[in-house]
Amino acid sequence: MTGAQLVAALLSPVIFISAAGLLALSINTRMMGIITRLRGLHWERHQKERQGEHAEARVL
Repeated sequence: MTGAQLVAALLSPVIFISAAGLLALSINTRMMGIITRLRGLHWERHQKERQGEHAEARVL
């Protein structure tokens, strides 16, 4: 095994693990954005229900 092959064999797992970590981080960030929007929508609907605006709360 040459030096270049050895370096490639040692670095390949590191690169794949880093890529998988970045992919997981990206998916997590997108999911947190969606969850934050849903929480805001739920909070707004809850506030409308508490204020007695049931018709408007149903629209949300």
